[in-house]
Amino acid sequence: MKETAIILDNQDLTRIGIISLIHSAAPDITIVEVATKQQLSEQLRKTPGALAVLDFINSDITDSEVLVRLADIYNKAAWLIVSDDISEAMARRLSCFAAFGMVLKGCRREEIASAISLALNGERYICQQLMSLLLSPASATRSLIDDLTPTEVEVLRLIALGKTVKEIAAERISSAHTITTHKRSIFRKLHVNTSYEATRIAIKTGLVELVEYYI
Repeated sequence: MKETAIILDNQDLTRIGIISLIHSAAPDITIVEVATKQQLSEQLRKTPGALAVLDFINSDITDSEVLVRLADIYNKAAWLIVSDDISEAMARRLSCFAAFGMVLKGCRREEIASAISLALNGERYICQQLMSLLLSPASATRSLIDDLTPTEVEVLRLIALGKTVKEIAAERISSAHTITTHKRSIFRKLHVNTSYEATRIAIKTGLVELVEYYI
């Protein structure tokens, strides 16, 4: 059971409700409220094994990649996204990482409570509405993504954004040889032969949104 929960939710009413549900599940837990990504990072440095409950709306957390980077840095934490607005692309992106649970604020109180209870015990929960979305026809393709390592997922995303091997190596502070090795592994696991085919899978599974792709 987690001893600390860090709450980032700038909607007063729902923040109070979430805190109440957390206390119901774990009466002795320490709750810390934060308002920015920097404050969240500072608290996670102090309590790396905490539960982070986030609604990124109205915060300076701009997209799923920020969340992925935070989860990579603070990999002992459990993460529960509780929001009114979790897009299909974001849901598919975050579902690639076991650290993230997700539940919509419009879900029944009992379902949100279940998500919180499981997260406090380090277990993942994705609400029924988002699971239905993830199990839509695109999920057959997404299952291929599940075989990729987190590093391969990130390299695939960068490939889909049109980055060259040298550019990816520079961005990830790695060698071109290492990136080429990752690329070969990605192509093998996805059963593709070209970057174009890999990009189509990245878009289909929500790793890259069409808006990003065309920019």
